[in-house]
Amino acid sequence: MKNLILICAACIIGSLSTSCEKMFGNFLEKAPGVDITVDTLFSSPAQVEILLAGIYEQGLYNAYPTNLWKIGTTTYNNYNNYSFVCNASTTDEMEANTGWWQSNTNNIGNWSVGTGTTYDTRYYVRWYVIRQANLMLENVSKSPIDANYANQIKGEMKFIRAINYFEAWREFGGQPIIDKVVGVTDPLIKQSSCDSTVNFMLKDVQEAIAVLPDTYPTNLRGRITKGAALMLKAKILLYAASPQWNTATPIVSAVNPADNRFICLMTKDVNRWKVAADAAKAAIDWAPSGGIALVTDKGVDKNFKYVWEIPDNPEIILASKNQKTAGKYTSNSPWSIMVNGAFNSGGWSGFNPTQNFIEKFYDKRDGTPQTWSDTGNDLNQKYAELDYRFKQSIAYNGNYFNWAAPIVETFLGPGTVGKHSSLCITGYWLYKFIPENWRNQSGVYNLEVNWPIFRLADAYLWYAEALNEFNGTPPQAAYDAINIIRSRSGMPNLPTGLTQVQFRDRLIKERAVEFFAEESRFWDVRRWLIAGQDGIESGPMTGLKIYKITGTTPQQYSYQRFVFENRVWLGDKLYYWPHNPTEVMKGVFTQNPLW
Repeated sequence: MKNLILICAACIIGSLSTSCEKMFGNFLEKAPGVDITVDTLFSSPAQVEILLAGIYEQGLYNAYPTNLWKIGTTTYNNYNNYSFVCNASTTDEMEANTGWWQSNTNNIGNWSVGTGTTYDTRYYVRWYVIRQANLMLENVSKSPIDANYANQIKGEMKFIRAINYFEAWREFGGQPIIDKVVGVTDPLIKQSSCDSTVNFMLKDVQEAIAVLPDTYPTNLRGRITKGAALMLKAKILLYAASPQWNTATPIVSAVNPADNRFICLMTKDVNRWKVAADAAKAAIDWAPSGGIALVTDKGVDKNFKYVWEIPDNPEIILASKNQKTAGKYTSNSPWSIMVNGAFNSGGWSGFNPTQNFIEKFYDKRDGTPQTWSDTGNDLNQKYAELDYRFKQSIAYNGNYFNWAAPIVETFLGPGTVGKHSSLCITGYWLYKFIPENWRNQSGVYNLEVNWPIFRLADAYLWYAEALNEFNGTPPQAAYDAINIIRSRSGMPNLPTGLTQVQFRDRLIKERAVEFFAEESRFWDVRRWLIAGQDGIESGPMTGLKIYKITGTTPQQYSYQRFVFENRVWLGDKLYYWPHNPTEVMKGVFTQNPLW
C-alpha cells in the first residue's frame, strides 16, 4: 500500500497538470519560483474546477481500447488489458483476431498472478483517484466557493470514490478503507472485509444521493447526477445479492476460513434481493426527474442503435467523456483499434462475435425459438428472423456496415471470397459502437466519444432479476420490466407462467443481448457463477463458414458450424483476481485462494 501512497503523493500535482492541460491550455503554468501547494489548489473557484476536471478525467471509467490513464509520466493503456472488447473476448461474446490481446493468452489458460496491472489497467490509477477525491473532500469547503456548490462537489467525489471502490471490489473482493488523505509516514491500512467494503460504498453513495442535482445544463452533461448515484447504489446491491457474494461459503475457500470474509459476505440472505429490487425501482422512478427515458421513438429496427451511437441520448444517465473526441486513424482512436482494415477504415485490429453468442439471440421476431443445426442452406432466412438487436449489434454476411462497406461479405466462396472474410475468424465482425459516419480517409474526423456507464435499461433488468430471485417465482412486475426492454426492439412479451429458473435463464440471455459488448457479461457471468460453464469461458467456441449457393437470386448462402478454439478455464479461482504480490508481501492484502 505504501507503494500506492508514494505513487499518489509524488504524482498528484504533476498528473493533475497533465490531465487538465488539454482542457485548460496554459492556465496551469506557474510563475518562476512559485510552487503549487494544496493551498494553491483551493485558492480560487478556477483552481477548484481544474482539480475537479482532472478527477473526472481519471475517475470515470472509459472502456474503449485507447491510451487513457496516466500518472505522471506513466501511461496505463486500455489496449492490452481488461477493457471493452478484450473483456468481451474472454467470454463467449467475441474473439480478438489479433494475437497480442491479453484475452487470447487467457483463453488458452495462460493466467498468472502478475503485478496487479496484468488484467486491470486501473489498478494504480484507481488509488490515485481515491486520493484525489479525498483531497477534494477534505479541502473544498475551505475554498472561496458557494457552500451549496461545495456540498455538491463532495457528493460527486463520494460517487467517484464509491465507483472506483466498486471496480476493485468486484475484481478482488474486500479493499482497504481509505477515507482520508494518507501520508507516506502513516501506517499501512490493511484490507477490510467484503461486508465492510460494501457498507463503505453504500454510505458514500447514499450521501451523494442526498446532495446531487437531478440535471445539469446541456454544456455540463457528463457530470454526476442523483440518478447516477441511484444507479450505482442499485448495482452495488444487486452484486451483493448475487451468488458470488451472497453466501456463507465462497465458491473457492481460503486456507484460513477466517479469510473468506474478504471474498464473500459470510451469510446468505434472500432479503438482499429485495433491497436490490427496491434500489433499482428507485432509479426507475427517478428517471423522469432527470429527463431520462428509454429510447422508443426511432423504430424497432433503429432504437437500439440510437442508444449506443448517439451521445447524451435520453437513455444515458451517465457517460464517461474523458476522451472527448476522436476521428481518423490515430493510436488514440478507439474505432481504429476495433475495426479491421478490410472495411477501408485504416483499422488494424478487429473483433469477431462467436456463434455461441449469436445463439443468445434466442427468439425470432415472432417470439418462437430460433433453431440452429451444424449445417444449413437457410442462413439468410435465419438472420432475417432474429431479434432486431442482432442487426444493430453484429456485422454479419449481407448486413450493412457503413459508407465504406455497405454490404458485409464474410463468405468463403465458391470462387471469389468475400471482401471482409480475411482474418474473420468466426464469420462475424463487431458492429456495435462503430459510428456509422466514422471514416478514415475523408469526412468527419471529430466525433464525440462517450462510454455509457449507466443507462436506464440496466435498471429495468436489475429490477426484473431481483424480483424473480426474491419472490421465488417471477411476479408480474418482473415480466413488465423485462418486456418493456424487449418491446422497444420489436420483440413480443415473454410467455407467462415461467418458473424462477426459467425466468432467470431468459433474463440472463436478455442481458447478454441488450448489453452486448458493454462490459456487462464478463461480470454478470461471474456474479452468477456460470463463467466456467462450457460455451461461456470454457470449452468449444464456434463460428460459421459461409458459402454461396450457386444459381440463386437473390443470392442465398449455406453455413457450416465449426470450432475455432477450445478455451481453457483454470478453475473457480478465476472468480476472484489475484492481488498485487508486492502488496500481499507487505501484509496489505491476503492473496485470494489458489493464486
